[in-house]
Amino acid sequence: MKRLSEIALLLLLAACQTPPPAPEPPRPAPVCPEPPPVPEVQALQGVLATGEELRKALSLGRSTAELAQAAAQVEAVAASADPLAEPLKPLAVQLSLRLAEQRRLQDSVDKLTQQLRDSQRRNDQLNEKLEALKVIEQTLPAKR
Repeated sequence: MKRLSEIALLLLLAACQTPPPAPEPPRPAPVCPEPPPVPEVQALQGVLATGEELRKALSLGRSTAELAQAAAQVEAVAASADPLAEPLKPLAVQLSLRLAEQRRLQDSVDKLTQQLRDSQRRNDQLNEKLEALKVIEQTLPAKR
């Protein structure tokens, strides 16, 4: 019995001296998918996409063909049934009016440029005729 108590006492002392187990390493944060977009964020993304379409339309407009393409893009935004495009519809309408005016002015410039070329060509022809008449006049015998 004495021997049994000595073994029990040794076990108790050994248990007191045993270091506590090492703490478990922290668990890595779970990889979560992105949270679903908030409706305000979706609306903002829609407005930004529509705004990007308008910006592209504005970057066009150097020639008559580009003006037509830009007007078509702006008209698509203005006529869009998408509720996300609603905030930009007044801007699209104003841009559409501006592009229509710019196209009208570009057509006017093209017409005037063509008229100028025609006038210059006629002027050159008249100058050639005048020079030919001067040559003829110089070859005529002098009147006495």
